[in-house]
Order: sequence, then C-alpha cells, then structure tokens
Amino acid sequence: RDWVDGDDPYGLVAQALPGQAPVAVAVTDAMPALHLLPLAGVLGAVPVLATDVLRTLRMIKDAAEVDALRKAGAAIDRVHARVPEFLVPGRTEAEVAADIAEAIVTEGHSEVAFIIVGSGP
Repeated sequence: RDWVDGDDPYGLVAQALPGQAPVAVAVTDAMPALHLLPLAGVLGAVPVLATDVLRTLRMIKDAAEVDALRKAGAAIDRVHARVPEFLVPGRTEAEVAADIAEAIVTEGHSEVAFIIVGSGP
C-alpha cells in the first residue's frame, strides 16, 4: 500500500508486521530520531543498528521490483521528453511545473513529490 501524506506511518508498519510484535527493529544510522522513537514506541521494540545489513538488503531486487523500477524510469523518461512542449515564452515556472506534474500523474505515478523548474540567463 502506498503511504499517503497524513497517514500514520508507524501504525502502518505495525499493521504490516504479521503475528506477534517484534522484540527488536533493525534501523540504519541515517534514520532520524524523530522517526526512530515513535516507531520503536508503537512496536514496543528495541532499535538495533543494522546499517550494513539493511544497505545490502536494499540493493537486492526481485523481478517484480526491477520491473516496477524499469516502468517508473520509462514513465519519467517520457515526461522529460515532453518538457520542451511546455517551455513556451511568456509562461511562468509555476505553469511549466504544473504541466510537468500533470504529465507525471498521467504517466501513472500516484503522486508528485516536487518539481524544480529554473530559468534565467
């Protein structure tokens, strides 16, 4: 399930874990305390630093994940190919960004995190 802004991410993690609550939860050294503490609290689990293990696991992708990444990349490539049609003299950066965002969603992405459009000499 996609996380949607406003959802309780810690509750979603707890719901996704089958059966008994975990005793420990593996985290990386890059996880901010503002996320670590609520997650550990909801799970009732002790955080265990496992940066190396998690980094290695994230690099492993099954066929479905590779396919999803390939499709997402192809969709963004199609959007990038359309950008010149949005660049019309007199349009604002905000207008161009809105067109890019619409194209991203049209290509099948569930949401647009941010768009950066810069112009000038």
